[in-house]
Amino acid sequence: KGAAPCCSGSVGRELARSFPSSTVVSVEPDSLLWSRHLRANRMGNITNSFACHSQPSTVLSKLYQSPEFFRFSYHSGILQPVLSQDFLSSSSILGSLLSTAMTTVITLPSPTLLKSSLEIWFPGGWP
Repeated sequence: KGAAPCCSGSVGRELARSFPSSTVVSVEPDSLLWSRHLRANRMGNITNSFACHSQPSTVLSKLYQSPEFFRFSYHSGILQPVLSQDFLSSSSILGSLLSTAMTTVITLPSPTLLKSSLEIWFPGGWP
């Protein structure tokens, strides 16, 4: 099978297809993307992939408080909303993020973008 075109839920669908005995949970805060995600799952007859229509921080908080512990956790685009909040809240969110699965994968921006961001946020150097 070829890779699915990049659209809402494409990573989750590919994971669900590749690991049919696993359950894949995706979070879509946008209503339109969420409905597209659900429709693509139905059209592809994917029954082990679920899309939550919620804010990532809400789902993360509920997962952190639940007794569930995941084997893998993949997060794409999570740093922008996390870093837009104050530092203490960000560290709490990152701590929750890293403590809900044995292996957590977080996609990061390019090193050049990270370096530029740090220079803008902390012009005198890292605190």
